Amino acid sequence: MNCTRRYAIFPPALALAVLCLFFTVGCSDDDTVSGPDVNEPVFIYVDGVDGAADGAGTVAEPVLTIQAGIALCAAEERDGVRVAEGVYEVNSSTGSAIVMDPAVSIYGGFRNDAGQWARDPDLHRTTIRDLADAGGTYDAPRAAVACGYGSQAGDPPVIDGFRIEGGGGDMSAGIFVSEGSSVTVRDCVLRVGPAADGYGIKNYSTDRESGTRVTVVDCTIGGGGGAGTTGIYVSRGDLTVVTTTVADLLATNRVFAIDCGYGDIVIADCHVSGGTAPGSTRALYLNEAFTSSVTGCAIYGGNGGSSSYGIQAMDTEQASAITGNEINGGTGTTSVALELGWVEVNPAVDDNVFSASGGTDRFGVYETGNVADPVSLTGNTFDGSLLAGTGAGVFYRDVTANIVTEVSDIDSVNSLDDDGLNPAGTVTGNVVRTY
Repeated sequence: MNCTRRYAIFPPALALAVLCLFFTVGCSDDDTVSGPDVNEPVFIYVDGVDGAADGAGTVAEPVLTIQAGIALCAAEERDGVRVAEGVYEVNSSTGSAIVMDPAVSIYGGFRNDAGQWARDPDLHRTTIRDLADAGGTYDAPRAAVACGYGSQAGDPPVIDGFRIEGGGGDMSAGIFVSEGSSVTVRDCVLRVGPAADGYGIKNYSTDRESGTRVTVVDCTIGGGGGAGTTGIYVSRGDLTVVTTTVADLLATNRVFAIDCGYGDIVIADCHVSGGTAPGSTRALYLNEAFTSSVTGCAIYGGNGGSSSYGIQAMDTEQASAITGNEINGGTGTTSVALELGWVEVNPAVDDNVFSASGGTDRFGVYETGNVADPVSLTGNTFDGSLLAGTGAGVFYRDVTANIVTEVSDIDSVNSLDDDGLNPAGTVTGNVVRTY
């Protein structure tokens, strides 16, 4: 929490009342640090230019590196680490990544003006840049920032107000979250590095019960350039992504903007694009999700050479919903707005808009197999662009008893349940949008 502290002399009773009000209401949103006693050691301060290796960590005597700030903050049980603008280079190939502590949050975007600290992450960019150029594996990628502390008491640490640039090598991530660790990433810009397989944020766990939780709020993720590029990847952990943009991803083979599964998934009020690759592009891939909620998002399948997908919901095991989204399948040769796969408990699919921006074959909703019927299909809009390809133009592709039925008129969509293709009483009120 970023606090403004100004001091004055109060009568004892009034001082006590002011103190109580402070702890009840909390800190101001003003990030300026001022007042005669600003050296009070609440936060640790880092300045990569004007800091010192043996600094005290105060506003007047900051330490030089983020890692030193984290260590000092943990040892002295301070409230967090504040980091001045500048580029902080690490090299995870040689073991010099930023290693987070479960009890320490870090905040970038500060300006140190002769001991007067003020915060504006847009003006005072604080960059963590990984120079890695070799190595990295699926369960241990090179990472600019590593969260590898396992389960922790209390709230997860926060990474707030940074630009984080992943490195190269075989596999890299801007932030890597290992099994059992949790983190909140807020108001950050992440650039996927040029590794053969690059990730903005990556988690890999072998056990869903380890308790991993990854929360991403108000962030922007893009970049890449290797064979495979993924914006966010979480496996066997819970993922929440809110008011975040994942876009402008590039790869020489395939892109996943968000790839997640084996946990509880919430994606809300986001802009997610599958990026550009000569192979396949996917905006949102839900695989073996326990619960999933995708609401209020603008989702674009991307520009895949062979195929592009807005959402692939390939399995859900508990109640899930895809509601209130704009879902565009993209421009792949095969363009699919929403694919429903080998599901156990099918999602509710309500109040979405399905469209395509290109593609020879275009599909609004694409059932992969016999068990892929949604719990409900109500109030959705099927855009006329779905019928504009030179090949298949389909609002809804149904598979029942291994027989494929492709529906290209809205009346037939709304009678899917009457015709025995979807469960009775599950389809109603869908409309077509033409121009």
